[in-house]
Amino acid sequence: NPQFVFVTGWNEWIAGRYEMWQQQYNAFPDEFSQEKSRDIEPMKGGHGDAYYYQLAANIRRFKGVGRPEPPSKEQTMTIDGQITEWEQVKPLYRTPPGNTLHRNHPGWSGIQFTNNTGRNDFVSTRVARDKDNLYFLVQTAENITSHTDPGWMWLFLDTDRKRDTGWEGYDYMLNRISPSSTTITIERNKGDWKWEKCGEATYKVSGKQMEIEIPRGLLSLKDQKLNFEFKWTDNIQQAGDIMDFYISGDAAPAGRFNFVYQEENQ
Repeated sequence: NPQFVFVTGWNEWIAGRYEMWQQQYNAFPDEFSQEKSRDIEPMKGGHGDAYYYQLAANIRRFKGVGRPEPPSKEQTMTIDGQITEWEQVKPLYRTPPGNTLHRNHPGWSGIQFTNNTGRNDFVSTRVARDKDNLYFLVQTAENITSHTDPGWMWLFLDTDRKRDTGWEGYDYMLNRISPSSTTITIERNKGDWKWEKCGEATYKVSGKQMEIEIPRGLLSLKDQKLNFEFKWTDNIQQAGDIMDFYISGDAAPAGRFNFVYQEENQ
């Protein structure tokens, strides 16, 4: 049994640049076919992020995974913009800041790479519960922008933790429809990128914080132990394309990763 694994080939395309190769100008040939590629870095098109998540899965299998921190006891939260009562709620889900920097950099042959979609930069989130409601708190690096902005502060919920149900596994979505100043639309997935309204949630934004109260019955989560995954995004440009989570706005956590709230570990 090996004690160490040496991973190579994050991106080896740059190792072999040719002015001309098989009638292709400025070519970066890979040493293997796409199926047998050693390149782990996600790409646009092609194999997408498949090899990256195979790497993540194999690292977890090799090194093991620690048990998640159990959630705090039941607590009824007040959606009023005051977050003192949240300070003892666990777990605290952190996400690295700085993902919303705008991009403006020259590429090859006159191409200019620009991306100005970075807006609300997620830094942390928490979840609380009582017998009737779920409560979410999300915090950003700077003050949260206006609720009238497009693609504003989406929340995805995978309530059954099954990849083959919902869109990319997500069974419910909040905020796809622009909210009012006090209420958010909750939608249930109807297959692919199709959604139907199933209710509303109340929310409050105060500076860098946003609180949401969701009736558990609307998510079919009444009278049961909670075990679900969730994800925040902001200012995604290509609705229905999860690969855009890498490129546009911000996502917490990044890419296809999700946060897990698992009451069963108590």
